[in-house]
Amino acid sequence: MIFKCHQRNGFVLLEVMLSLATVGVLLTTLMMVQTKVFKNVITSSFRVDRFYHIRNMFLETKIKPLKEKQMIWQKTISNPETKLRYEKKPINQKSELARFVGLFQEVATGEWHEWGKDTAYDIISYQFDPPKKEEKDEAA
Repeated sequence: MIFKCHQRNGFVLLEVMLSLATVGVLLTTLMMVQTKVFKNVITSSFRVDRFYHIRNMFLETKIKPLKEKQMIWQKTISNPETKLRYEKKPINQKSELARFVGLFQEVATGEWHEWGKDTAYDIISYQFDPPKKEEKDEAA
């Protein structure tokens, strides 16, 4: 580029404005990308943390089993704030799995409010509990 007053030392106002505009466009783009990446990293870390809390409900019910008639167990954690729910259900009779006696379905659900919307995540597991054999009274 050849400018009219090329004998002066320093920059012309137009050169300064063009360089500032170029730097502004580049920095704005980089800041938008950085913001999007940070938001995704934070969201993903909370989701992974919540996923492990939901999955651990299966382990907690094995460590401390539910009472015989109790089919639902709820818990709330504060960091990250999540409502956890464990439910033990019998298999639907219309399902092909109903032919297996002693099979039941376990559902662990996590519900939370994130970025302005309610989100729920379910983990489904199938557990086999063999039917108990009734012992015959040999004394009789």
